[in-house]
Amino acid sequence: MVKKTSAALPVIAERELSRGATEIRPDPHNMDAFDAATTDIGALIGAAKARMAERGPAEALPLWQQIRERFPNQTQGHLGYAEALMNAGRFDEADALLSETTDRFPDDCWGWIHYAQVAGRRGNWTEALQRWQLARDRFPEIPIANIGYGDALCEAGRFDASEKILSAACARFAEEPWAWIQRAKLATRRAQANRPYFEHLGPGDWQEPLRYWQEVRNRFPEISEGHLGYALALKSADRLPEAKTLLSEIVLKFPGEPWAWIHYAQTAADCADWTEALRGWREVGERFPVFAEKSYGGICRTAAAVQHQCNMLTHALPVSFEIQKRCLEFMRLIEPHSMIGYRKARFGSKYDGGYVMIDDFKGVTGAFSFGIANDANWDAAIADRGVPVFQFDHTIDEPPISRPDLIFTKARIAAEPGQHGQTQTIDELVSIHGSPGKATLLLKIDIEADEWPVFDSVSEEALACFAQIAAEFHYFGNAMLDSEFYQRALRVLQKLHRNFAVVHVHGINGHPVCNIVNVMVPDIMEITFANRRRYSFGPSVETFPGPLDAPCHPNMPDVHLGRFIY
Repeated sequence: MVKKTSAALPVIAERELSRGATEIRPDPHNMDAFDAATTDIGALIGAAKARMAERGPAEALPLWQQIRERFPNQTQGHLGYAEALMNAGRFDEADALLSETTDRFPDDCWGWIHYAQVAGRRGNWTEALQRWQLARDRFPEIPIANIGYGDALCEAGRFDASEKILSAACARFAEEPWAWIQRAKLATRRAQANRPYFEHLGPGDWQEPLRYWQEVRNRFPEISEGHLGYALALKSADRLPEAKTLLSEIVLKFPGEPWAWIHYAQTAADCADWTEALRGWREVGERFPVFAEKSYGGICRTAAAVQHQCNMLTHALPVSFEIQKRCLEFMRLIEPHSMIGYRKARFGSKYDGGYVMIDDFKGVTGAFSFGIANDANWDAAIADRGVPVFQFDHTIDEPPISRPDLIFTKARIAAEPGQHGQTQTIDELVSIHGSPGKATLLLKIDIEADEWPVFDSVSEEALACFAQIAAEFHYFGNAMLDSEFYQRALRVLQKLHRNFAVVHVHGINGHPVCNIVNVMVPDIMEITFANRRRYSFGPSVETFPGPLDAPCHPNMPDVHLGRFIY
């Protein structure tokens, strides 16, 4: 994605961080030069930056500390160390250091800019706005002080005020690319925020962001962010082929930009161009070791998608009656039922991110939302019914919607408890927010295949505290063909079946429908479970998808499940 100001500002600040220095020579493979170059701060900064780019911020901290010790009266080492702390997620330490730095070097604008940044990185936009205003007051002629303030207004959801500041910055600092980039980002954020809970953000809504990103490209053709922003806006407008073509040009023009390759690989996979997706992810891993984990995950996902296509060919042959038998037994555990005395409604986005559930909130005291990414519309819709929602996602720093009744924690939902709050289990959360023996909670879970080990480990006592569960289950095709996966998935569905009845099913149309020995099984499904102790059920006469359903990918037909009876 296009970098936020908090991530992009250090790129601009590099010129100032290295001011007064001789040539910066980043050489991550020759760290012996670091110790020898005791008087060349430029070489030291280059080595520290190279270490950070190659191995990550934690590995670079000792080098930045050496710069601080050798040049205590220059700000570059202190600011570099603070930036590395921020990138390592150590915000409290970065905040304390930057507070000291602004006190010690009050006339250095970059100390104040970094001090404002760290508040934004923590998601404290009230404090960030105050600090950016201080930077503007002290350094009114510095473009970044004005641009950062406008971006903070945008992140705080004050779009009109942000537009006023950023438009003025574009007029006043017309040659500063980040003014125009942040103005285009504001148009993107406004388009995203204008999506009502039950309305799809269609292609036409992206005309203004596309226009602003095109202006960035025209004004600053040698800066990658404008091209990347335009490509991502094309994707959001459902113009995937155009986005892929543009990204293929961007990686050639900016081969050293990691996000260009990452977005190219992701978009190639979205277009089912598996060869190019694999090539893109391989380039990410080879060119940018700091993104090795992301590269590995992308290759695994792409290989799995290719394998699914192969499965659809090979498993169509009726070669195993035993596999077909266990497939049918498995699927019968998630056959839908009707509710007696209740209606269903859709909550969340109209397309991907929306779930059909029983429209009943009596006695519900809280809800969990596991897996947020960039869509918190389900959370907001539940909170609109007076139910506080506790959000958990370890892949983002802040949720896309900010309001008091949405309580966000950056943590991973896992099968086993972790240290320092980095992972949480369902049992732990239920013990805090639930009432033993009472079904007073709701759960929405979409955690990319981690649902299987998570549900496998959860106690039935904790499950009994949920009135309803809306879950996205991944890779049913693999569950039928991998014995270990099958045994775990079977335990999970049997456990859920003992405590809940399925009241709604929906197939994800962006993934294959697997032919498991002539039994058609959606690879990924959204399933809604209702507590057997709270509700009464009868036979279902529905066909799926129903009137409340919509395809997750609106440019593709939905998955037809019929009555889903096996």
